[in-house]
Amino acid sequence: MLSGKIAIFISVLIFCIISYLICSVNFAIIFTKKFAHTDVREHGSGNAGMTNVMRTAGKKLGIFTFLGDFLKGTVSVLLGKYLFLELASLLVKIFDSKNSFSGAENYLNPDIVAFLMGVFCLLGHMFPIYFGFKGGKGVSTIVGSAAAFSPFTALFAFITFLISVFASKIVSISSIIAVLVAIPLSYIFFDKSSEYVLFGSHQALVATCLMAVMSLMVILKHHENIKRLIKGEEKKFSVKKEG
Repeated sequence: MLSGKIAIFISVLIFCIISYLICSVNFAIIFTKKFAHTDVREHGSGNAGMTNVMRTAGKKLGIFTFLGDFLKGTVSVLLGKYLFLELASLLVKIFDSKNSFSGAENYLNPDIVAFLMGVFCLLGHMFPIYFGFKGGKGVSTIVGSAAAFSPFTALFAFITFLISVFASKIVSISSIIAVLVAIPLSYIFFDKSSEYVLFGSHQALVATCLMAVMSLMVILKHHENIKRLIKGEEKKFSVKKEG
């Protein structure tokens, strides 16, 4: 039985590493270097994300940056959500030759794995191994990840973000509000009817805790924005006019 559990752990580890590596691809840096011939991290807030790209290189590159960061979050989480059991079951057969393990499909909920991969996806975006561990704040990526593991959470959090931006014209406070709203939403929309051995009836709580970790990561990345908000110095959203 121990070997079966080891196989599950190895499967989770493999997908977390994959998620980190995929999300280390930072489109803000790639697009500004390729099309604007500069590094977005050397301008504006220094953040490698959609908002700073829009301020630095214009709306078009900003939109493409959002789509890239959104999709990498979605793709990496979906890989884990739908392929985790395939890999885990294969490794269980290899590790547990005596067939003493009850089976990967009954042990760990792939939706929990999806939330965990969301954490590693954010780590990759914020601290990309390909770009000196200096990345973005993760807002677009957390939305993309959430769209894969909890679509309604992503939808309502994004609507909250849009309403807040429309009202305040401040992206940072709108992002913080949206990720905070996502925490209770992830519990509300988690499928509590599923039955798996690990975490049992507490699966929704575990998923919510992982969502809280992601939200906290995004908020901590906004620490400079929070300081400016307290001082009343945070700039309102603006876009560089196309050349």
